[in-house]
Amino acid sequence: MQPYFFPCLNEAVLKKTKATDEWNYYQAVSTKSHLMALAVDLTTPNRVAGFKDQIAKYTVQKVEIKQRADALEQESEHANAESARLNKPHHDLEIAMIFFQISISLASITALTGRRWLFGAGLLSATARSGAVQSGAIQANTIQKTALYLKFKVLWIG
Repeated sequence: MQPYFFPCLNEAVLKKTKATDEWNYYQAVSTKSHLMALAVDLTTPNRVAGFKDQIAKYTVQKVEIKQRADALEQESEHANAESARLNKPHHDLEIAMIFFQISISLASITALTGRRWLFGAGLLSATARSGAVQSGAIQANTIQKTALYLKFKVLWIG
């Protein structure tokens, strides 16, 4: 089963790639505009009008491209934030697993060495695990309910 945050993370990467493409296109148009400005300075006065038309066209294009690139950057940041929000329960459950492994290790060491304080440390680790599991499970349950609601809304309401 694919974690909940993967689709948002993939979307964020795709939006960021599209934004990068737009910024590259912006740089290309800007370079053309600078070359036309250089041509205006180096050419004879009777050919300047054509170059100035090109400069005006590139200036308008740069504004449009910049707007598209900024919008894609914003969409990418939104998708990243959504992915981080959806990843939080997974992260909490990973922490719970770490505490569980620590408690098992401490219980094993206690059995080998006979030191009771290690057993107490293992119990504390197991308690921390329980809190992390509850936190992650509550958040995961909320996300599942939200996903089911959205699927229902799309299927029945359209």
